[in-house]
Amino acid sequence: MPMQEDSIDPKLVPRPGMSFRTEADATAFFAEYAKAVGFGINLGNGKPYSRIVRCDKEGKCKPRKKDSPRKRNKTTKKTGCKAKLKLQFVKNRFKQIERVVIEQAHLDHNHKFLTPKETQHMSSHKEKEPVLLEYIDELHKSEVPPQCVKNIMREMHGGDENVPITSRDLENRRVVTLLSCI
Repeated sequence: MPMQEDSIDPKLVPRPGMSFRTEADATAFFAEYAKAVGFGINLGNGKPYSRIVRCDKEGKCKPRKKDSPRKRNKTTKKTGCKAKLKLQFVKNRFKQIERVVIEQAHLDHNHKFLTPKETQHMSSHKEKEPVLLEYIDELHKSEVPPQCVKNIMREMHGGDENVPITSRDLENRRVVTLLSCI
């Protein structure tokens, strides 16, 4: 199975001993690596002294009982992938985190990697531009029809494939915006 692509910049590859100022910095670094390689990430345990950041295909789907009918016709994306980082928190005498160190880096995957176009809409890689989201909220508050908002986004970004937000995200954002106006 794939380990990692040879075309990845070696500076992006996580290695044990790498140090970061915050947990957010370490997670962002792994997310950047994951985006370049072609997989999503999830945050694992939240222990006071460590954090696991893992491939989003970690785990396995529990098999359903033969007698129980399937509620939704949906397949799982879980493959039991073991790729993950273990982050260790280095604390000062006041128990405040001074830095975060990569203690372990398991980068072997048991699944195919996705293309950049496929990963851009994964929740761990979505670009969350505050200005764009504010603009979308203003369009929703002005009661611009959803299809027109989609068309505006398509025009702004030069095509559907470049829009950093999905139609489902736009719809969810519209509902939240309209409910907040009530």
